[in-house]
Amino acid sequence: TPSASNTTTASACDSYTWSVNGTTYIASGTYTVVTGCNTEVLQLTITPSATNTTTASACDSYTWSVNGMTYSTSGTYSMQVGCAIEQLVLTINTGSDPSFVLPVQMCGNEPVLDLSTTAAVAGGTWTVNGTPVTVLDPALYSGQVTVVHQTGSGSCAMTATNNVLITPVGDASWTPPASICTNAGIVDLDGMGTTTTDNDLWVINGAWSASSLFDPSAYSGTVIIEHKVGYGVCWDVVAGTINLVDAPFAGADDNATICQGSMVDLSTLVSGDPGGVWSSGPVVSAAGTFTYTVTNGCGSDVASFTVTVNEAPNAGADNSATICNGSTVDLSTLLSGADLGGTWSSGPVVSTAGTYTYTVSNSCGSDVAGFTVHVNVVIADAGDDLTVCGTEATTNAMLTQGTGAWTLPWGLAANGALTQPALGVTATTYGGYNLIWTVTVDNCTAVDTMSILFVNPNIGLTVDAGPDQYLEVANSTQMQGHATPGAEIDWWLLSGGGNVLVPNDTSTTVQDLAIGDNYFVLTVSLGQCASVSDTMLIHVDDLFIPEGYSPNGDGVNDRWEITGMAAFPGSSLKVFNRWGQLVYESDSYNNEWDGSANYGRELPDATYFYVLNLTEERTYNGHVIIKR
Repeated sequence: TPSASNTTTASACDSYTWSVNGTTYIASGTYTVVTGCNTEVLQLTITPSATNTTTASACDSYTWSVNGMTYSTSGTYSMQVGCAIEQLVLTINTGSDPSFVLPVQMCGNEPVLDLSTTAAVAGGTWTVNGTPVTVLDPALYSGQVTVVHQTGSGSCAMTATNNVLITPVGDASWTPPASICTNAGIVDLDGMGTTTTDNDLWVINGAWSASSLFDPSAYSGTVIIEHKVGYGVCWDVVAGTINLVDAPFAGADDNATICQGSMVDLSTLVSGDPGGVWSSGPVVSAAGTFTYTVTNGCGSDVASFTVTVNEAPNAGADNSATICNGSTVDLSTLLSGADLGGTWSSGPVVSTAGTYTYTVSNSCGSDVAGFTVHVNVVIADAGDDLTVCGTEATTNAMLTQGTGAWTLPWGLAANGALTQPALGVTATTYGGYNLIWTVTVDNCTAVDTMSILFVNPNIGLTVDAGPDQYLEVANSTQMQGHATPGAEIDWWLLSGGGNVLVPNDTSTTVQDLAIGDNYFVLTVSLGQCASVSDTMLIHVDDLFIPEGYSPNGDGVNDRWEITGMAAFPGSSLKVFNRWGQLVYESDSYNNEWDGSANYGRELPDATYFYVLNLTEERTYNGHVIIKR
């Protein structure tokens, strides 16, 4: 193995451990060790460790030359430079913000001000007008005051200055009275024990007063008055509470009306202060004028009450009256000793029997008088009108009361006394005559009229059964015939079917008519006069629903006309095509369907199906063919 020599150069602080042999060296020098064929050489430099301390102070900040860094906080700083430790012991003197805020103006009576509460930062020293203080007492100064705040010390000290105007205030003390009458007139508040001071003002219930003059009549209840002395915003204030006493008030005058024998409590009419004194009463029953007086420390007031006593109402005595039927009586003429202005239950001019009342009312009640009215009812019944064949007849009047008498027209002669209800009469000529029957009872009369038709036997009677009738689906109708008045009437069925309800009356109802032709005869007869007759037809069509029609506009069979529809107003019709679609509908069918659909389009020739509702119980279903 060839020999070799290796050299290691090293430097260290205080000690060095050589990796070749693991030996630690604490001194500088050259060290050699043989390892095999190699010679290892160490050239070592040992530098002892050291500490260098720099002490410094500065305002606000300091730049250390060792490392070029700037520090703004006091403390100890160090760093390694080679085998030496450089150390900086630094003191920073900081002047903190001395600014503060004071009010522009303070009043001499304000509380002391802690100056530390006005500064931006705590600490520092304070002077007021050059004198060291910690609080500002406005009571110790007047006018412009200079306040200085200093923070820091030496060359690092900082200061701030503020000025404040301190305004002294006067003495606002005063002695208000406990109460004032509202009617006492104008009061000068300056005369109520106030201390004479310039620039004093008054505030009444929160409102500034233009002067010290106070009008108690403008207020009520309790008033708070403040006396203020000072300038600008600096005042000394003393408040006082005064009770305003209203002048006595007895209320408004009033009146009361009572009924004779009753009483009134006048105290219920008082609208003023309670606790007053009455001249009499207050419960009184006689008419007169009574006073109510209220008194207090502010004077007296009187209210007057007039009492009026009314008498009870008088409707007068009851009465009665009797009148003839159809006449009237004025019940007001029967009043006796009654108060006027009352009311009638009906009337007072009345024409019917009954009891009527007259009522008089006032504040004391009501009084009623009754008036009974009797009506003397006279009935005249001349009997039935007559028709005779010839010139002689006998009346058939009725007489149940009083006396009666006939008045005959010219051309008619009596066959007995005119006072007979059944009076025979003879006519000089044929024709009609009106006779008057008059009945008299206790100066009250009534009349009735009867007619007698004298028929010439040689001329005969007249009869008319009325026009023929054509009906649809009907089983009854009204027959209106005409005949000689007074003659005997007889309806009878000639052919067909039907039941005449009143056969002996020209106007009657016939029921149970048959379908088709029904003939009826009206016969008239009278004594010796020959009877006469007249015939009339009642034709009844049954309901007929055609199975087809041809709406082609030729004027024949252009509409689907169902015979008998007139008997069923309000019938509904629905028509469907063979697919079940509704093509025509009517809520009140009147034979107007012309082959068109509801929307106006002409329906094609085809078979259609219908539902016809005549009534709730009567419905028809079927088909109809349109073929043009």
